[in-house]
Amino acid sequence: MRLELIVSLVIIAFLAGFALADTATTGASVTNALPVASSVQIAAGNLAGDDVFLTSNATTQLNFTAIITDNNGCDEIAVVNATFFRTNITGGSGSTDTNRSHYSMNCTIQAGECTGEGDIAATYDCKMNATWFLDPTDTGSLYEPTNWTINVTPHDASATGLDASNIYDVKTLTSFSLLDTSINFGQLALGANTTDTNQNISIINLGNEAIDISLTGYGNNTGDNLSMKCTLGNVSIDLLEYSNQSFTYGSGVDLSNASTELDFDLDRGSDTTLRPQKKSHYGFSTPTQGIGGTCSGNLVIVTTSDPTLD
Repeated sequence: MRLELIVSLVIIAFLAGFALADTATTGASVTNALPVASSVQIAAGNLAGDDVFLTSNATTQLNFTAIITDNNGCDEIAVVNATFFRTNITGGSGSTDTNRSHYSMNCTIQAGECTGEGDIAATYDCKMNATWFLDPTDTGSLYEPTNWTINVTPHDASATGLDASNIYDVKTLTSFSLLDTSINFGQLALGANTTDTNQNISIINLGNEAIDISLTGYGNNTGDNLSMKCTLGNVSIDLLEYSNQSFTYGSGVDLSNASTELDFDLDRGSDTTLRPQKKSHYGFSTPTQGIGGTCSGNLVIVTTSDPTLD
């Protein structure tokens, strides 16, 4: 008889000094922080005192700056735009662009801004070219009760941020030029006049307010009571006449030593007529005796403010 002996061996191991590890993932979502505009300013070089100044017959680059902050990081800022508008126009910042009262512009980040990790703010430049006939809002101007607003609005990829603004006045610019710098009445006999044949000087408005003109003249020197000096003798100042419309000699206004205002009503520029112009009309008579040869004189034209065209 065979006998088998089965022996079970139980080994109990004690493990000590060994740690078992695993990895758990973490996660969170960060909500979007809206970009915020602040510190909107115009460059000091664009100001005369506290008012924005313009350039006669030329556009003026206006330079604005603003700080844009995005707490998610300044590289999250997608677009920054701005409007510069006369504050009380219909539609305000959202109004249609016009060279007199509303401008839109895109702003660009300044060089060297938003370059480091963790930067949340950057300075942006907003530039525009303003015409010489921008609505004036300073003291005595047509739009004195109001002013101009610069409004800057930032955007990120998903939303429009919080805007910021500042206000300024635009300075009145009175400027004009003469399309004609001389007039010639031709040959006249003693005691003759130009009847209904006028000589004209066209005046061009190159500023941002409507104007009248004032006139005086002289022969040799200011205040000499002459309209012309001649090879022989001189012509009294009152023998030169003027008007804001065509006229027959004798019905115009006599020139005098005192500069006298003429209701000229020359409007300022607009989108349709950049440089409005208008003719002033002149007639002349010679005295009945005492002059001969060639005569010449000086006509002095000065602009005067007429913002309401009255």
